[in-house]
Amino acid sequence: MENLIDRGSVESGRYHLARRTLYEMLQDRGYAVATSDINMNLDDFRANFGDKPDPTSLQFSASLLSDTSKQILVMFCGEEEIKVKTITEISSQIDKDTWSRLILVVQNNLKAQARQAVKENFPFKVEIFQ
Repeated sequence: MENLIDRGSVESGRYHLARRTLYEMLQDRGYAVATSDINMNLDDFRANFGDKPDPTSLQFSASLLSDTSKQILVMFCGEEEIKVKTITEISSQIDKDTWSRLILVVQNNLKAQARQAVKENFPFKVEIFQ
């Protein structure tokens, strides 16, 4: 019975599930995704990212199988409130010529102004998952 008790943080469990779900979704959409990423168990996830993962370390990218020049970037934003400043910082950190899509994984609602900033700062489709 002792072996069935999860002693890790709830936060790492949530990130693990979110990341795995995103890998599965991208695979379904036709992106190249390693089976090992989809099948990573929670213990391996915690070994790689820790019990309290830094959201920035969880980001990953994938290329479309049918056109490898089309790449998607997945970024985790953590618990912070997403404001216009946050969107502007993300926009300045990434090379917009490299990516054709972006997924932002957030834990809190985006303010209306932040949603508008997403439209203004990125020349490609941005999906926001909460």
